[in-house]
Amino acid sequence: MKIENVDLGISSEGSFSPHPSIPFVQGNLELLLFIDKKNGFEILGHHRTPETNIDGQYVTTVEEALDFAKKIGFPEHGVIVRKSKNGHFGIYKDIATEKDLIKTVKKLLNNFFTNRIFIESDMRAHRNPTRMKAIKKATEDLIKNIKSLCPRCKAPGFIVVDFKKGLRCS
Repeated sequence: MKIENVDLGISSEGSFSPHPSIPFVQGNLELLLFIDKKNGFEILGHHRTPETNIDGQYVTTVEEALDFAKKIGFPEHGVIVRKSKNGHFGIYKDIATEKDLIKTVKKLLNNFFTNRIFIESDMRAHRNPTRMKAIKKATEDLIKNIKSLCPRCKAPGFIVVDFKKGLRCS
């Protein structure tokens, strides 16, 4: 916003971790923040869901890679293939077809020192329709919160941000 010299902005971030209220289930939390610098507003929208296809595994054959990819919804959902789970080199993204996936997996497995590779669901928003649905719901929440006006001054973003148990209802 500073670089572009604008007063209004929206930012988005997603995270994936164990769901806080459903044991042993991965969760997706999407956050959107609307900023109005001129009027001094920051309004949050969010959506938390257990609906996610985050997954990854080591594979040793093209067949294993294809089975994994189908399990997470490929090709509608993207996959990332890499030499190792935590490696920063040999990472392949934007694999759009089964032919591209087979070619990439063969290329990595044909390395003399490689007997297995890591394949994972692509959790970047533009390659993950499941995540797009969660972002849509977070956007709907943001819009609802923007439209919620203070009954006194009519400022947007009049939403509950905290509560204390035991106080009178007022």
